[in-house]
Amino acid sequence: MAGMNDLLDAIDALPGLPDTAARLIAALHDDTTAPQEIVQIMRYDEALTSLVLRLGNSVEYGRPGRIFNLEESISRLGRMRVLQACLQMQVSGLLDAAGESFGLRRGAIRRSAVGGAVIADELARARDDVAADEAFLGGLLRDIGKLVLDYRYGEQYIRSLAPHLRAGQNVMWAERAAFGFDHAQVGEALGRAWHLPDRLASAIGCHHDPPAGASEHDPLFDVIHAADVICLWAGLGVGDDGLAYPLSPHVRDGLRIDRSLAEALMMSAWTHVRQLDNIGNGSETAQEQIL
Repeated sequence: MAGMNDLLDAIDALPGLPDTAARLIAALHDDTTAPQEIVQIMRYDEALTSLVLRLGNSVEYGRPGRIFNLEESISRLGRMRVLQACLQMQVSGLLDAAGESFGLRRGAIRRSAVGGAVIADELARARDDVAADEAFLGGLLRDIGKLVLDYRYGEQYIRSLAPHLRAGQNVMWAERAAFGFDHAQVGEALGRAWHLPDRLASAIGCHHDPPAGASEHDPLFDVIHAADVICLWAGLGVGDDGLAYPLSPHVRDGLRIDRSLAEALMMSAWTHVRQLDNIGNGSETAQEQIL
């Protein structure tokens, strides 16, 4: 059985976040960081700078007859919105190549990440105890643990699981038996290695099994869990273990998820995933619509 040292070695060996994203995470979550410092980090990433300028001057944020520069655009968008744009743009490349070990086609994890981000965002907007931008990031990054397992084990992954697979159980049980940890725990460790905020890393770690107890319960965890399950219902990111991840009863009741809401969220997720595919075909407008 693999141990925690193997896990940490895999994380160390995995390509990290692009330099711009890693530096922005630290800067945007430090309230003492001046806007000018954020500009200095971003100005060397032409694609990200262009995206933030377009968003900052869009109809939603701009002002008729006025063009906002990069610093003004960052101020108008807000730090979490800028971080959201950065992570979606720069993490998508890492997600795109992962997933074959899980019985997923190339690009499936990236599409599932975007679908989950959109669903989490919409669920959060219906509440006053979860920030939509934070929910979006949690939904986007919830399955990053699969990057590590895919990178570390490759084709050996499914062979290692085979003796432990049981009908009616999701693959996480087999992962724990085979490796000593599951992809959610790996994702939490990777999130901390990437210096994500503690709450986001914890949300990644429990996105399949959010705690219901009063001392551990967090509505952000519920939203990301629901987004993950609804993504599977929509057929996004369904791997070899199919739909063996039920929606926790306390999450269903707390978020008031019924068939009508779930269907609307699935439709919204697929709309944005198709826009994501358009990005791959060179559509910059679609990138802005998703964000």
